[in-house]
Amino acid sequence: MSSTWVDYSYFADELKIKVQTVRVYATGRPSDDPKKKSQRVEDFPKRVNAASARTPYFDKDEADAWIAKRKAEGKARKQPD
Repeated sequence: MSSTWVDYSYFADELKIKVQTVRVYATGRPSDDPKKKSQRVEDFPKRVNAASARTPYFDKDEADAWIAKRKAEGKARKQPD
């Protein structure tokens, strides 16, 4: 496992999305309304630093694997049947 840590901005830069979107993926809470889906992405990498730390950090290797998976899923959705 890598000892390099990355933050939300790394995910945002790699996926070309806003940092706030990454934050929602990582921390979004389920809605009380059963018709609404949680915006949290269940397989988002776990943070490597203390939950009390102001800025969450993630293992770069795990982040890269998750980013590659998201990009592949996005390409698959764009492919015509």
